[in-house]
Amino acid sequence: MGLGNLICDGRFFENDLCLWLKENLHPSQNAEENSIPWNVLFAFRIQGLWNHRNRRIFKQSEPNPRFAVEVNNVALNYFYVAGKSKVKTNLSPIMGPKRGGKVAAAPAKKKTEKVLNPLFEKRPKQFAANLFKLLLKYRPEDKSAKKECLLKRAQAEAEGKTVEAKEPIIVKYGLNHVTYPIKQNKAQLVVIAHDVDQIELVVWLPALCRKMEIPYCIVKGKARLGSIVHKKTASVLCLTTVKNEDKLEFSKILEAIKVDSNCKYDEYQKKWGSGIMGSKPQAKTRTLLSPSDIAIAVTSHD
Repeated sequence: MGLGNLICDGRFFENDLCLWLKENLHPSQNAEENSIPWNVLFAFRIQGLWNHRNRRIFKQSEPNPRFAVEVNNVALNYFYVAGKSKVKTNLSPIMGPKRGGKVAAAPAKKKTEKVLNPLFEKRPKQFAANLFKLLLKYRPEDKSAKKECLLKRAQAEAEGKTVEAKEPIIVKYGLNHVTYPIKQNKAQLVVIAHDVDQIELVVWLPALCRKMEIPYCIVKGKARLGSIVHKKTASVLCLTTVKNEDKLEFSKILEAIKVDSNCKYDEYQKKWGSGIMGSKPQAKTRTLLSPSDIAIAVTSHD
């Protein structure tokens, strides 16, 4: 019985396969076929019979490097028994587009609790300009500067010189690095971003700073804080010390913070935060208000 009849009849068993191999898989007279392994020839013959059974015509594809075999400098592409490798298809019409996780609404649009009130306080622009001007003087070194510093230290150690490593006066960033000096009462100024996501990460910092009697301030925003420390975003910054030439400017910033923020902490705790409307409700209210009312609302919001 031929192998094709066995496959078509559905009686393709191991015993019949062994008998067919003994009878039909004999050494060929063609030298090129003798150089090909018997399992490759068997795969080719099974493939042809299978295609004939299903009446399909497969186009010859380029050899896959994973399954290619070179015989007499000719690349032969063979696969497993039962057909070619599956063609990659576009499943987007079936599966639909990818849907990322939806970001929750900002706390500013909700009715904020009393704990969140200090995180939405607003300050004059001149205060933020002076603060960031001071923070820029204490930026940590970037990757290139750190690499140069390490090279100089390695060269000095190779020459046998003693290197005195002094702790630099820089801005500290990150919740863990900022919380430790606050608890040790070593921090002199804490700067918190107003748009931290999730807000629960920093909502407890004002209470901790008030308990340790450390001045703090909330500014816009986390991307601006991140630019100081060579990062995309930063939720909290901290200054432990400043240089002698900057002490006068630093004292003025601390006075403004103590008057505006820490002294009004109890007042903020007694008020509920009012929700901020979205873009569509704000557009509807503009059509109902007069131009003078709109100007007053814009100035109070800014």
